[in-house]
Amino acid sequence: MNLSIYSYESPSVFIKDAWESKRKVNKNFSLRSWAEKLGISSHGTFYQIIKGKRPLPKRYVQPISKSLNLSAKESLYLETLIDFSKAKTIEHKEYYSKRLKEIMPSTKRLSFYEIESYNVLKDPINGALIELTTLQNFKFDLKWIKKRLCFDITENELRSKLSRLLDLGLLQYSEKELKKTQEHIYTKQDVKNEALQEYHRNILKMGIDQISKQDVNKREYNATAFGIKHKDISSLKEDIRNFIKETITKYESEDGASEEIYQLGIQFFGLTNKENTNED
Repeated sequence: MNLSIYSYESPSVFIKDAWESKRKVNKNFSLRSWAEKLGISSHGTFYQIIKGKRPLPKRYVQPISKSLNLSAKESLYLETLIDFSKAKTIEHKEYYSKRLKEIMPSTKRLSFYEIESYNVLKDPINGALIELTTLQNFKFDLKWIKKRLCFDITENELRSKLSRLLDLGLLQYSEKELKKTQEHIYTKQDVKNEALQEYHRNILKMGIDQISKQDVNKREYNATAFGIKHKDISSLKEDIRNFIKETITKYESEDGASEEIYQLGIQFFGLTNKENTNED
C-alpha cells in the first residue's frame, strides 16, 4: 500500500482510502471481510466509520495497523488522529494537532484546516489584512502594511498571518499582486462558535483601544439601553443584519478604489435576567 498516514487529517478518510487501495489489488476484498478480520462484528458499523458518520474506536488501531503494515510511529499517528477527530474544544484540538505535527516526519506539512480556520477567524487583524488589499495604493510590502495598520504588530507576525491566509485560499498571489478571493467571510448565524466569541472579544478590545486615539470626526461610537418584548427579539436581530448588509452594499468601495479600511461592529445584548414568573 502506497498510502501515507501522515498525509491525512481524518482517520475515516484514511481508512476509506486504505480499503479502496486494497480493492484495487483484490477486487474480491469486501468491506465485510475486512471488518471480520479487524474484529468488527458489524460491517454496517464499519461502513458508517468509513463514511465519517461514526468515530473510529481506538481499540481497532492495533488490528488496523497490523492489517495495513503500519509502523509503531504510524500507528501512534493514527491513534492521535482519532483523538484529534474526537476533540470537542479548540484547546484540545490544538493539543492533538501539536502532537500530530511532532509525530509526523519533518518533510511533511499539514495545515489542519479546522485549527488554522479557527486562528484566522478569531483574529480581526486577518480580516483587516484581507480588506487592505482593496486599497487603491496597496503595496505587498511588510513595512508599508505595518505602517498603514493602526495595530501594534511586528513584520514577522504580519508575514505569518499573510502566509496563513494564502494557505487557506483567503488571499491569492498572482501577477505580482495580492488579492482577496472572497467578498466577505460569513458564518452560520445563531450557532455557538468559540472562534466567533473570541473574534467579538478582540473586536471590543480594539474598540476600547481606539476610542481615545481616533478623531471623533473619523469614527462613530453610539450605545443606548431600551426596553423590548421577547417576541420582537428575532425580528430586531434580523433588522440589524439587514442594516449591516445594506450599509456594505451602499458604501463599500470597489477593489482598488478604497482609501481606508473601517470596522463596523454592533452589539445587542440583554442587561436584565429573565424574570421567573412561576408561583411558589
